[in-house]
Amino acid sequence: NDKDTGWQEFTKFAKDHFEKLKGSQGAGLRFLSESSSSPSLREVKDFVLKTFPQAKWHTWDAISQDNVLQGAQLAFGQPVHTHYAFDKADVVLAVDSDFLALDPQSVSNTKKFSKKRHISGTAGEMNRLYAVESHFSVTGAMADHRLRLQSSRIGSLLAAVAKKLNVTAPGIDALAAKFRGDQKWVDAVARDLEKNKGKSAVVVGARQPAAVHALGHLINQALGNTEAV
Repeated sequence: NDKDTGWQEFTKFAKDHFEKLKGSQGAGLRFLSESSSSPSLREVKDFVLKTFPQAKWHTWDAISQDNVLQGAQLAFGQPVHTHYAFDKADVVLAVDSDFLALDPQSVSNTKKFSKKRHISGTAGEMNRLYAVESHFSVTGAMADHRLRLQSSRIGSLLAAVAKKLNVTAPGIDALAAKFRGDQKWVDAVARDLEKNKGKSAVVVGARQPAAVHALGHLINQALGNTEAV
């Protein structure tokens, strides 16, 4: 079929063309991929750049993850990708995050989250989902408690939650002082997260600034929710 023919034509072209490029160590050769934490893709990249040391590997995403990676850089000192174990979280706070629909890992997230979304065990308790967002989303529709808030005010709400949890970092107090909203909602979320240390998660959406992502990471660390992999 046409698909097979296309690959056959590419293989024929690449075999001769790449063989010639070895003489110049790949000078002028460029590779373009989306950002990924896949070990397989990393091995491919390492092999390619070892074979063609003068080649360049470029990364580009149609939907930017810059805020996410910069937030991780601020919190951890390196732009790591975060993977959320929703199947281990009894309480989840989604901060402008539609992790059940628009997140790149939404299929995996939904599968893990659903494991905690039914009555099981002797206690008969489900997980609880809090969502704060500026517009309605799939995750917001699933939430047990949803708060509608302007996107520009969400950072101050998260700072208010962080202050309730005694999380300290430069600027938290000033940002929390700017919050004007449902303080009872903030208090309830903070209490629930406090009671579920080590089995909760704060998830920040990609549209929020890097500082808000960093704040989410700090809260998860303070609650004992994080581990390096």
